[in-house]
Amino acid sequence: IYQHYKSDQASQLQKEKLILLCGRKGGDQSQKVLLNLLSTTPSEYTNIIKALYRSNYVPKTDEQQIFINVANKLLSRSAGIIYMQSSLQSMQAKYQLLINSFSLELHSLRESLLYLFALLYDREHINKVRTAYATEKRASIINAMEIIDIAVRKDLAISFNTIFEPGDITERMHSLRKIYPIELFENVSQILTRVLSEETRPYHQWTLAACLYTSKKQQHKIDHSLIKKYTLAENMLLRETACFAL
Repeated sequence: IYQHYKSDQASQLQKEKLILLCGRKGGDQSQKVLLNLLSTTPSEYTNIIKALYRSNYVPKTDEQQIFINVANKLLSRSAGIIYMQSSLQSMQAKYQLLINSFSLELHSLRESLLYLFALLYDREHINKVRTAYATEKRASIINAMEIIDIAVRKDLAISFNTIFEPGDITERMHSLRKIYPIELFENVSQILTRVLSEETRPYHQWTLAACLYTSKKQQHKIDHSLIKKYTLAENMLLRETACFAL
């Protein structure tokens, strides 16, 4: 499985399925492959973390820092997306598609973080948190945040709860800036360029397609080389949207 994954023959869809297969199979060999991929293939962290969770993996003491580092990267990425969403709020009518795609990104990141926390901390408690967020009820989510505060390492818990607490984005920005002093985006073109130029941890295909579509629909000037590379994408939607944007 590992050799085929690393070969040029494996498509993106096959790679995703191979990762999930390792999670279903479980055992030391599968977990070793998944750990190796977590370090070398950050673009697949979502599937890899879920697969490790399904394989009932428990990190050894000397491996826990690897997952803490990944958690910090996911939290920082989540904060960056909230900054981008916040920059678009005043122009919501024009950029609702983009705002919605960022909401999907945040949902995926939250799920990945909860799977990761379940590996590091009390699995049963973290599963209760996931259930609470699924209800989308404010009271349940507030209770879930209290569980996170108790069960998860303090710095990670504070960041997670600041990012994913219910409420308007603008209400969270003040607290968020204290933790993640990320540079603000001056215009929409900067946001589109930021997303489309990401290499190490690509956004979901839908988000990329939404950015390409928005760049054309709202007439934003984006470097053509950024758009052109997506005309060769495996995903048909992404490929055809890139051609439309050009």
